[in-house]
Amino acid sequence: MKTTFRIIAWVLSSLIIVAMIAIAVLVWWVFTPEKITPVVQKELNKMLTCETQVDRVELTFFSTFPDFALHLHGLTMVQPMEGAPSDTLLRSGSTCATVDVMEFLQHDAVVVRELLLEDAMLMLFVDASGQANYSVMPPSEEEDTSAFALPFARLEIEKIEFNKVQIAYHDMPMKLAVDLNEVNARMTLQGKNDLFSGRLNLQTTSMDLSYDSICYVASEPARISTDYTFDFNRFLIGLPDADLVLNGLPFDLSVMVENNTKAGDLLMDITFASLGSLQVQPVLDMIPSYFQHYMEGISLDGKAALKGKLKGVVNENSLPHFSLNIDLDNSSFAYEGLPYTLREMSGVADIVLDMNDENSWHILVEDFDARTFDSHIMGYGKVDDLMGDMRFDLKTKGMLNLADATPMLPDSMQLDLKGIARGNMNLQFRLSQLMNFEFDKIKTYGKFHVNDFRASYDTLVATAGSADLTFRLPNPSSAKTGFAELLLQADRLDLQQGELTSASMLDVDLKVTTSNLMDSSLAMVVGMEGTVNELIAVYNDERIQTGALKLYAELDEVKKLTGNSMSWLPRGSVQLANGRLRLTSVPDELRIPVIAFDFTPDELVIKDSRLNVGFSDFQLKGSLSNLDAYLNDTGLLKGRFDFVSSTTDVNYLMNLFNGLGYEEEELAVEPVDVSENPSGLQLQPDALAGMSSPMSGPFMVPKGVDFELNVRVDEAFVSTDVLSDVRGSIAVKDGLLGLESVLFTASAARMQLNALYHSPRRNHLFLGLDFHLTHIEIEELLMMIPDIDTIMPMLRSFGGRGEFHFAAETYLDSTYRFKPSTIRGVASVSGEELVLMDGETFSEIAKILMFNKKTVNKVDSLAAEFTLFKTEVDIYPFQIVMDKYKAVISGKHNLDMNFNYHISLTDSPVPFAVGVDVSGNLDDLKIRLAKPRYARLYRPAQRREIDRKQLEIKQMIRNALTQGLVGSD
Repeated sequence: MKTTFRIIAWVLSSLIIVAMIAIAVLVWWVFTPEKITPVVQKELNKMLTCETQVDRVELTFFSTFPDFALHLHGLTMVQPMEGAPSDTLLRSGSTCATVDVMEFLQHDAVVVRELLLEDAMLMLFVDASGQANYSVMPPSEEEDTSAFALPFARLEIEKIEFNKVQIAYHDMPMKLAVDLNEVNARMTLQGKNDLFSGRLNLQTTSMDLSYDSICYVASEPARISTDYTFDFNRFLIGLPDADLVLNGLPFDLSVMVENNTKAGDLLMDITFASLGSLQVQPVLDMIPSYFQHYMEGISLDGKAALKGKLKGVVNENSLPHFSLNIDLDNSSFAYEGLPYTLREMSGVADIVLDMNDENSWHILVEDFDARTFDSHIMGYGKVDDLMGDMRFDLKTKGMLNLADATPMLPDSMQLDLKGIARGNMNLQFRLSQLMNFEFDKIKTYGKFHVNDFRASYDTLVATAGSADLTFRLPNPSSAKTGFAELLLQADRLDLQQGELTSASMLDVDLKVTTSNLMDSSLAMVVGMEGTVNELIAVYNDERIQTGALKLYAELDEVKKLTGNSMSWLPRGSVQLANGRLRLTSVPDELRIPVIAFDFTPDELVIKDSRLNVGFSDFQLKGSLSNLDAYLNDTGLLKGRFDFVSSTTDVNYLMNLFNGLGYEEEELAVEPVDVSENPSGLQLQPDALAGMSSPMSGPFMVPKGVDFELNVRVDEAFVSTDVLSDVRGSIAVKDGLLGLESVLFTASAARMQLNALYHSPRRNHLFLGLDFHLTHIEIEELLMMIPDIDTIMPMLRSFGGRGEFHFAAETYLDSTYRFKPSTIRGVASVSGEELVLMDGETFSEIAKILMFNKKTVNKVDSLAAEFTLFKTEVDIYPFQIVMDKYKAVISGKHNLDMNFNYHISLTDSPVPFAVGVDVSGNLDDLKIRLAKPRYARLYRPAQRREIDRKQLEIKQMIRNALTQGLVGSD
């Protein structure tokens, strides 16, 4: 390059020398163009290596003294080179140079008053080997390695002017091509030795600039006004403060370019800045076509101020570093495929391009401010990977109208959002992820305060006056729910589903996590945990109200449902206080002071609970399991609980669960066949009395459940009695009710009960009973079980405290009347110091047995056993002791109260044996003297039939509850 400019200097000197030759010729020759032109042509051919042609040469001296002027018309220089756009190096319609001769002669200085080039074309070309077509001076014998120096002391050009000049410079080693059309320029030049300076004003109607086959400026009009400096030896060009107008856009420009020929480097430091804000569209029009595809789908309008810098080294291995600063003002932006248009947009963007490393290209955005729809967004961020799938790292804040978020959601997600959110959000995503709605790959963190929030999905609507909302994508705390994490804090949150279901929550602090919401083919997982200070929920006429509620849950969606299985499988725990539950099936409010339980898809474990309903309060602990089988009718709902209560209204609770799990036809009222039980015999101890009501009929044991309750109740209301200190085990299994070793104290006695109750139909009830009462007043026993005297009518004749034990099985009708053909039972009664009631029957028997009239009717001891089979009651021989008398009694009677008894006096003051037969019925009772059946001092053996039947009943209960067996019909 240094050689190039050396040649240019020699060309300039040659023109001056030619002018001097012309002056000398004037002395010896005639001053005419016809004479001068051949001479000049000849001298040019000697001095230049290229083919040169000049049509006409004019020279003036005396009229311009001490200056002379040389006019060359039709000057053509041809230098053919392979690869050059043209063989012509220079073609000029008119070339004129005016030189001060006296300055040259007296001071060895070349002062050019004017250098004019009109209607010209200048084509400069450097081929791949570095040869230039403008190297037109003959080569020297030795390579000139000396520093550049002018052949005269000083060079000064007062004016250089181009009119309608076409200039082209194509440099293949530098991969650079510059084309200027219709150049009009004016410049000055001052130089001494190797340093030059001056001022340039240049205008072109069209400028093209290409580098490395990429066109960076395409047919753009340009104008420049600048001072300049040039160092020949360093080939250092400087434009310290240039005014540039490109495509009508004004810029300040500063250029410093140095060609380091030793290192083969081109050093550049170019800065530019727009004068004020420019219209964006003309700037976009200047983007090279090679980069236009990056603008596809983008619509940008408004104003922007630009500043840029191109700095670095250009050589075979290095390219410069480019940076551009864009200051947008009141602009708009839209991108095809995105549902948003940003308006009133302002901000500062720094585009940084290291030409040596495309991977480092990035854009920094600061002070960004824009509006879209009814939302206002501010922030800053970074965009990189500009040549690939652009990566965004943004930090924003502002006001978001939630309705504006709806267009970003897939059409399949019918979610409608409303409300105003103010806060911050950080985003990290790829452009492709945003365009393809791949929200599972987008990293987002946001924290907002939301007012007038409303979200609706299908028939579910959530509303909140104000709430603090924090969300994160993806959720870093869980792999299963790794898609999103949502934190919600609200003074009040209302939910509504359809017209029947609603809920209101106060002081909500809730975290929700989800798996991928965007892929409907995947089963969703939703996690929830948090606290609610108060909850009010209503479904139709059902209502629940709670105090503090703590929840932890995970819900797994089931895509392939079978039967009635749950579509969501839950896991978690709940803690609740001060709950109130109103159910249409429960007449009173259910109060829940405390409940805490864990749950899985198939089990609910109650750690603690306190419940109150009606007059009942109880604590429940245990587990509820086999839920899936229960829902699919393939198994029973199983429960194992500890039931602890201070007060329990058994009648109330049994009415609540009466008939649960039955079909309507199973609960239909059946007519009672009175003929099957003509005596009207009923067995209705307190344990059964609460199991029926005039409105509901008999107690129908719930079906579909398998519950075991370990019961401890201080006080229980059963029928009209109050039981205390109730202990034992109660089981309910698919229509079976079992009581094992249930101990309790009634007003009359301490009792123990084993029982099995089965209710296959309302008028066909099975009862297996093992009933043991100790220390009971016989009178109260008869009141408690009114029809027991039908089985043991002799009890009417006794008073006092005794022990009663009854074990039986039978079927009952809907009024708990025996079906006599099904009765099988054993009973025993014992007592000491009983009183034998006075009466006509006793008086007649005592007379026959010759009892002492002074004998007090006191029974020292009594121990009797009875068996009951269908309608017949058999009394095993038993002994009563009264004073000095002992008697043995045996016999049988029917439930229609026909008797056949025998009494033998086995020990008495009477010296002979005496017996009595008692037969007939209560209306016609026959008492006759009879031969004693039992010898004197006879003592009846204890048969213990009651023990055998008791074991049989207990075994029946166990079999029924474990194997589903029930007594025979």
